[in-house]
Amino acid sequence: MRISITLLLLFILCPLPALCQVDKYIAEGDSLYHIFDNSGALSRYQEALKSETGNVEALWKISRAYVDIGEHHQPESEQESYFIRALAYADSAIALAPDNAEAHIRRAIAIGKIALFKGVFKSVSLVKQVKESLERTLELNPNLPVAHYVLARTHTKLCEKPKIARKLLGLGWADSDTAIMEYRKAIELDSTFIMYRLDYARHLLQLRNEKEAEKQLRIIQTLPIRDEDDESCKKTAAKLLTDIGGKRF
Repeated sequence: MRISITLLLLFILCPLPALCQVDKYIAEGDSLYHIFDNSGALSRYQEALKSETGNVEALWKISRAYVDIGEHHQPESEQESYFIRALAYADSAIALAPDNAEAHIRRAIAIGKIALFKGVFKSVSLVKQVKESLERTLELNPNLPVAHYVLARTHTKLCEKPKIARKLLGLGWADSDTAIMEYRKAIELDSTFIMYRLDYARHLLQLRNEKEAEKQLRIIQTLPIRDEDDESCKKTAAKLLTDIGGKRF
């Protein structure tokens, strides 16, 4: 009902029909995004872009949609092509609005997905671009939780390889303590997003800090579903709790 009222107000109050149409399409896309209809959301954002070529919000939201569709709805053999498209739209948004933090985080995420697909230690130049995009994002908006989370994930992934090997690749900046700091910052900024706590708990378990990991895993069981991966994440958290001896949620 709230979305319907919003769309009605756009029709009533917007003085320029073309701009109203853009806002309507983006609002419809956002509504579909929140019920995890990524393909439907993509189509509405694309309509917004047709109505206003160069709409930065539509561009970065198209980038987000391509990542979600590639990750959740495509066979592995097709995923990279979606991530490449996501990168192209993020780059277009940045070209039009260099100071838009959302565009930069979408670029970081798209490049990160491509790097993971190829293998991060075979894609050192891509990893460095992820770091640069994340740093730029946080310069523009230091309170964007997803940027802190992606930065934490980047440090965690790189720390899978011994430090001496990372240094030889030019990735010696990766650090486990920095990952912890960034996970905590993401959780501080958005305390109910399950994936932040789950990956933080996994990192803690790698460091054999079972007490703090168990605390995070228990909290996950109380959190609302906000993302299409959340049901799966809750099951994973419950399994990890059992593995470390957690008996009650």
